[in-house]
Amino acid sequence: MGIFCRICQERVGDIALYRKHLKDRKHLPPFQCFEGTCHGTTFALASSLLRHIQVKHPDTPASSTDQSVCNIRVECTSYDDGPSDVDMPSANESNSESESEDDDENINVRSETLTDLNLVFEKAIAQLCMNLWRKGNVPGVAIEMVVGEIEKLIVDVTKAVKQEIEKNLVKCAVPEDIISTAVRSVTVQSPGANLKTKETQMLYFERHFGLIKPEPRFIRHRYDQRLDPTSVFQQNTQVSSTYMSISIIKTLTAILNDPVLYKLIHEEKPSGDGHLRSFLDGTLAEEHALLRKYPHTLRLVLNGDEVEVVNKLGTKTFLHKIMGIYYLLQNLPSEENARLRAIHVAAYGYSADFDVELDVDCMLGEICRELEMLQSEDGVLISVNDSPYSLRAVVIALAADTEGAHKLMGLLSPSAACFCRWCTVQRKDMHQNIFALGEERTSQLHEQHIEEVARRGKPACASTGVKRDCILRPVFSKFSHFPQLAVFDSMHDILKGVAAMEIKLTLHEFCIRRKFFSSETLNARIKSFPYGPQDVKNKPTANFTDKSLSNQGHYAISQTAAQTWCLLRVFVFLVSADVPLDNPHLKLVSLMKRISEVVFSNDITQENIVQLENLIHDHHSLFFDLYPPVNQVNNPDENQEENEDWDENFVDDPDDLNPAHADNANEEENGAEPSNKKKKRMNKVIRPINKHHQILHYPSMIRRYGPAQNYWCMRFEAKHKIASQYATTSGNFINIASSVADVHQISHAADFREIDRPLREELQTSKKCVKITVSSYPYYQQLTSLGLDSSCVVSLPKHANVGGFYYKAGIYVVMPTRVNDLPVFGLIVQVVVWENSVILMIQEQETLSYNELFGAYACQPQSNNQETRAVFTSSLPAMQSISAWPRPNVSGLNYLSCRTVVN
Repeated sequence: MGIFCRICQERVGDIALYRKHLKDRKHLPPFQCFEGTCHGTTFALASSLLRHIQVKHPDTPASSTDQSVCNIRVECTSYDDGPSDVDMPSANESNSESESEDDDENINVRSETLTDLNLVFEKAIAQLCMNLWRKGNVPGVAIEMVVGEIEKLIVDVTKAVKQEIEKNLVKCAVPEDIISTAVRSVTVQSPGANLKTKETQMLYFERHFGLIKPEPRFIRHRYDQRLDPTSVFQQNTQVSSTYMSISIIKTLTAILNDPVLYKLIHEEKPSGDGHLRSFLDGTLAEEHALLRKYPHTLRLVLNGDEVEVVNKLGTKTFLHKIMGIYYLLQNLPSEENARLRAIHVAAYGYSADFDVELDVDCMLGEICRELEMLQSEDGVLISVNDSPYSLRAVVIALAADTEGAHKLMGLLSPSAACFCRWCTVQRKDMHQNIFALGEERTSQLHEQHIEEVARRGKPACASTGVKRDCILRPVFSKFSHFPQLAVFDSMHDILKGVAAMEIKLTLHEFCIRRKFFSSETLNARIKSFPYGPQDVKNKPTANFTDKSLSNQGHYAISQTAAQTWCLLRVFVFLVSADVPLDNPHLKLVSLMKRISEVVFSNDITQENIVQLENLIHDHHSLFFDLYPPVNQVNNPDENQEENEDWDENFVDDPDDLNPAHADNANEEENGAEPSNKKKKRMNKVIRPINKHHQILHYPSMIRRYGPAQNYWCMRFEAKHKIASQYATTSGNFINIASSVADVHQISHAADFREIDRPLREELQTSKKCVKITVSSYPYYQQLTSLGLDSSCVVSLPKHANVGGFYYKAGIYVVMPTRVNDLPVFGLIVQVVVWENSVILMIQEQETLSYNELFGAYACQPQSNNQETRAVFTSSLPAMQSISAWPRPNVSGLNYLSCRTVVN
């Protein structure tokens, strides 16, 4: 039979094996016995438990090598350098002598049996510590102080409670043995003893809360300046460069053991209506051998990026920059992946330690080894809900900004002449023809380029855009073309790229050259515009000045990606009062907005893709009409690896150009030193940037991979907030990559403990809610038509948030019907909550037309006495809500501008 271990839920053969089991599994006190008539008898020491088993349960099998039960070594928690083994006291040693209650370095092992109350307080303190760590803005020293103060508070309160219990029981003439038992039941001794430091807390989180601890991995030795204590001088000292690795297999195992996420993963299936909603609806899924054979294979989207954890204007910007490798599971619904908890970390390290390509490959090596096992036929055998499970996973895409993707793939930087990772187009060709495309990069072509680079060196790099081979290539090219595995990021390409550039060009035209309105007028309109509750958090910053709009050296508009998206959607509404509606610059921004509606949609039809191709053609043609190419002398220097002086982030006014300036720009692009080069490049040509070309590949990318929004870096970028917050708060940058990895994993474990339902079922309402019965509600007939009984109680909140979608009276939703091929919108009259469902009282509107310039639907009420109907939010085709925006000089109509296309 063996000895039963309650923690592991298994039996161990004999005492010797059980002793080894306690040591190997690193169980913490209290230890419990469930042998014979014992029903959880608790012991503070492992030696006491083993001695108890020998005395009270002599029939338990013992090993012949068992010489002394008491003189054993079990895992305790001395945390000077991590967990270590300590000798347990012998039988003739008192427990009070072997342990010190005030020892901060060791877990406090007490002679008295630990009470359930003590464990409850310990778990509560641990949960508090985890919640403080997950905030990312509480330093470890403060958390340790909180633990100490809470421990004192708990001990003081329990002492007072014990005194009151004893006092009241004595008054009631209760026997002393009962009083003693009652008082002992509320005994609490140092409930935070196991949580004194960050190391002990992480060990507790690992054993009880499912924390996956980061592990340091060696990169290489390097020399650093360190203070010599004998000579008191700085000397070159050899130190080890390491990075922090988090096992992908362990993380995926934890995900699959969560019942909510497990159900969502295995309920996923392709769309049956021809719409593109996930990777399964794209053409690559049909060609993927592993996915065809094992449909529930986990699909990973990999991301690599760098984050600056110090003040970007400070003197140590690059010194403390860290590089992170992230991934998410695309098997989960898009709303689940919109949460930060869906972004998992595979590795963190100092960017300065990866200044050589081999160092980056070292960081990626551990990831590749795990991926090779996961994408094999057999997979990795794990336990899911106490049952064997073959874990298989494959990387379907590398989603990163251009610089990060090229660095991980071994391509030249984006400033190179051959800059595209999907084709071999040359920059000079794109400048002369914005629709220029090169030869498609396939796995075979990429291998040829690698061989050519190895044979010819830098001249081959310049012509092919390939810098070196990559450790990821053998793993990624197994099921798809390796270069095209690196999909384009719509956030950087559109919101931080083309849209930002063209908004600034257009404002320069309107405010500086044509004087339609001033920058002060623009800022006033930005501040006063009625964005609505959905967009008010991301409204643009009113920071435009004549000086910034006149700056012809950079096209940044000092807005976040979300703010740029909001500004792109409202731009025509802001300026149309003073600008002729047929202005081509205004049309350019409008076309970019309509392109973003398709690209950012998570429900796309084949007709939408054709529409996207037409919009891109019209947009790029108009851009070339407004900013025509300048005649250049094409004489590229083939020996140039990449043009370091090239800066694609510029704007200029075409009227300021002259032949001398054009020649100057040509000389710099071809690697020659310009004849009149100054420290600051003042005269530049407005030309299409890399991202204009990359947008040409979006229709093909969507057909292959599904909606582009599933691969954008918006959520990956938001993940940097934890690192920045913690570094700013702690002020300690010693091994900051390790600290950030620890904090991220603690936050990750805390998030997983809170998962109890899918995001689409999560409901949040305003605090003040009126509760009434259905029979007393004015629209009771509409509610009863949905199946509610007249005696049901419903709540009437001011607003409700369902799965991240906001609903409130006065805003609009898309209805399931269409009239004249136009969507029908409904005005929310009131929000009703019944159990865990949200019902909207709707008045349908009449959709008159779609205005292409404003990118909005013109609507009006159907009649004066409109009928009100009730609908569940779950029955809406698009759960997004929309606020009506006013069009200048037009009254009586409501303009609804959707973020994405409405199908």
